[in-house]
Amino acid sequence: MAIRDISSSSSSLKSATIILLVVLVIHIVGLSLPRWISVELTVTEHVEGQTTETGYHAGLWQHCGCAKSKFLKTGACLCFSRTNDPIWFNMVQAVETLGLIGLIASMLLSLATLFYQHNKKYKIANVLILLVSGTLMVIGLVVFKVKADTFELFKDLGKIETSEMEIDQVDAKLNYAYFLCGAAGCLSMLVCAPLYVKDLCSYTPDTLNESAVHYTAQAQCLVQGNMDSGYMRTADEQYGFPPAYEQRYVPNNAELPYKS
Repeated sequence: MAIRDISSSSSSLKSATIILLVVLVIHIVGLSLPRWISVELTVTEHVEGQTTETGYHAGLWQHCGCAKSKFLKTGACLCFSRTNDPIWFNMVQAVETLGLIGLIASMLLSLATLFYQHNKKYKIANVLILLVSGTLMVIGLVVFKVKADTFELFKDLGKIETSEMEIDQVDAKLNYAYFLCGAAGCLSMLVCAPLYVKDLCSYTPDTLNESAVHYTAQAQCLVQGNMDSGYMRTADEQYGFPPAYEQRYVPNNAELPYKS
C-alpha cells in the first residue's frame, strides 16, 4: 500500500491526529508517575525536639515515602511497587490501562486514514474506540477521587499524639499526575472525537472517476486496419481527392485555369 498525499485529507483529520498524539503522551506520563495523590505530614519528636516533614505520594504502580529534617536540612525518598491493593484500586488500574490501549489503537487508525486510505469503516471504528477509551479513563479517575476522599487514615493522622511524637499537620491532596490523566481523558472525548466526527461527515471515497472512451464502428475498423497493415492512410485517401482542374484558356488571360 503506497503512501498517499496528506494534502487531500481534511483539516479536521490532521488537527485531531496531532491533538491525539499530545493526548497519548500526556496519558502515558500521568499513568507512569507515582504522583496521583500526596500526603504531607509534619512530625515533632518530643524526646529530641526535632521536627520532621514526612511525605507520602503514590500512583497506580508505585508508592513512595519521603522524610526531611528541618534541623539537618536533609531528606530521602524510598519507592516501592504496589502490592495487596484493594479491588477498587485494581479496577482503576485496569480501566486506565485499557484507555491507554484504546488511545494507541486510535492513533494507528488515524495514521492509516491520514497516510494511506480514507476508509469509512476505519473512521467509524476510530471514533467509537476513542469514545470508549475516554469513558474508561474518566470512570477510573472518578472512582479514584471518590475513594481518595474517603481515606480516613489521612484525616485521622492529624489527631495522633504520643509521648514520643506529635503529628502537627496533615495535607492530603490529589497530585499533578492525576490531573494529567484527567486532561487526556477530557481532550480525547471533547476535542478529538468531535474533530473525527466532523471529518467523517465530510467523507468522500477515494475513487478515480475515469470516463470510458467510446469509438464508433467505422473508427475502430480504420484504426484496426491501419494497425494491422502498418500503413497510415493519407488525408487524400480518407477524405477523397480534390476536384480536377482542366486547363482552359481565354483570350484575355491565357495562363488562368478555371474549374471544369
